[in-house]
Amino acid sequence: MRQLHLNHNHTPEELATINEALTKCLLVDEVDEAHLQILIEQRKKLVDKLLKSMNIQQQKLFAQDELQTNQRLVDHVTCLRNTAKKALASVASSSRAIKQYQQV
Repeated sequence: MRQLHLNHNHTPEELATINEALTKCLLVDEVDEAHLQILIEQRKKLVDKLLKSMNIQQQKLFAQDELQTNQRLVDHVTCLRNTAKKALASVASSSRAIKQYQQV
């Protein structure tokens, strides 16, 4: 089974809950893009709120871990996008081939 780890040593419970929902959303065969967008926006707002409530040292530690987590998210979504592009290219190619055969 695919895995996506979004929590780190400085992940508060509220953020861990959103991360769990994001992971579930991203690891299904058909990603619900609208739901994904909502979760990403919720996560961003919460991270901003958390950063504002921390002192400078906490912010530094949290931000370092969050940068790695965000990169994992970007990498995963990029992989999904590339897979979708390949599938669409395959469908377009098949569609063109069908049209050519129909003309014969």
